[in-house]
Amino acid sequence: MRFWATFNRSSFTALWMTLGVCASPGALASSSDAMLRELAASVGVTGELGKASKALPPNSPTVRLGAELFFSRSLSLGRDVACASCHHPLLGGADAMSLSVGIGATDPELVGPGREFNWQGMQGADPHSQPGPNIPRNSPTLFNVGHYKRVLFHDGRIERMRRGEFRTPESRRDAGSDLLSVQARFPLTSEAEMRGFRSLRHASSDRVRNDIIERLRDERANRWATAFAEAFGDKETRSSSVSLERLERALSDYQRSLEFLDSPWVGFLRGDDDAIDDAAKRGARLFFTSADAGGVGCTGCHSGDHFTDEQFHALGVPALGRGLVRPAAGYGKDTIQDGTDFGRWEVTRRDSDRYAFRTPSLLNTTLTAPYGHSGAFATLEAVIRHHAEPATSVDDFDFKFAHLAGFGLVDGQYPSARNHSKDAAAHATSKPAVPRALSVAEISDLVAFLHTLTDPCAADALCLAPWIPNAEQASPDGARLQARFELR
Repeated sequence: MRFWATFNRSSFTALWMTLGVCASPGALASSSDAMLRELAASVGVTGELGKASKALPPNSPTVRLGAELFFSRSLSLGRDVACASCHHPLLGGADAMSLSVGIGATDPELVGPGREFNWQGMQGADPHSQPGPNIPRNSPTLFNVGHYKRVLFHDGRIERMRRGEFRTPESRRDAGSDLLSVQARFPLTSEAEMRGFRSLRHASSDRVRNDIIERLRDERANRWATAFAEAFGDKETRSSSVSLERLERALSDYQRSLEFLDSPWVGFLRGDDDAIDDAAKRGARLFFTSADAGGVGCTGCHSGDHFTDEQFHALGVPALGRGLVRPAAGYGKDTIQDGTDFGRWEVTRRDSDRYAFRTPSLLNTTLTAPYGHSGAFATLEAVIRHHAEPATSVDDFDFKFAHLAGFGLVDGQYPSARNHSKDAAAHATSKPAVPRALSVAEISDLVAFLHTLTDPCAADALCLAPWIPNAEQASPDGARLQARFELR
């Protein structure tokens, strides 16, 4: 099967002529298409991911409540950032920036590449305040996030264990109903994401979450208790209608509902030969064919219908930004932020996990640039080239970062970035993700294939409207994010 997959159209014509068979170009194309479907099926790609869906429709009561919560700035202690500030449906479920800006934005209502961190205004509060984004990693898309089965976040710090319990930064036996509900509690307590620095500076995470719940329970100031009671079918409204478990459930249901799977590629797998063009079909053969059979073998990591093995791989993606916050030396509560990020190692402390990050899904990937855990690559072409030659990619990388959304910086803003990136590339070059250099035509074909993995609804504002609170309806407390965009 893989032998046949390496043939192009002229190869098929020559073979059929050798066998003395008279076949029309249409028949040859049809045979080639059937073989491509067989090739995809041989590596577990069937187009049937939707059959495993547990997503509720966007008009479900808990999903509608989850949408209001997701867009509410009341979930941040400073009331200046919402979940949607970094994960907006109209920006591919992310924010179209290399690194995100959480709390302390110059304009809290501005979402996307125009969003900037008010670093001067945050001096004295944020101990590491400096120009540039204040979140150390790229914002991952929430589209189809409900199909991750084992780990969430770039470093997998939310992980489903074998017996069904969850490992989180707070516990190795954390309770929760599912990955998404457990995940929902952590952005609330991250200082740069939603917690902030001005109140409860050294309070426990539980105290922060309890404060948010008490805020939502205050019917004198808002109508959240009524919204929770209606969504969960309470016979009467009480302050206890609002709880952390229900907040997590509503956010989980909303995020799971962001499911966009009806792509041209799925149409092709279901029998429509014209759903994708010839360039995309050539790219698909490269993608699914193993390297020893003349392809690229992308399914070694991007496997199955979700196009991810949910494993961790060191690709040597260039480093940029502040890096992770770490405890300073000594016994105080001071922290440092030196530009370093060791990926999965931050969770496991295993040397083999240094610079390894979770394989992202490729569904709707044309909508989720920039790419990499640091958002170092603005285009699919650039990140594909990097997979084949990480050391060369890092050598050629522009460490002034001015080509990336959210950066207008000069060389020297992140002095450790170049050396950190070279060290990361050194961990990747022993076995590059793509085993050979790729031609311009091959990269173009791979990009054409990746474009076919996008559900048209995910790129259509009208189609996405059910997942965005109706601006004509009042929010429970007047703190709904009224997102504005300045796409640059």
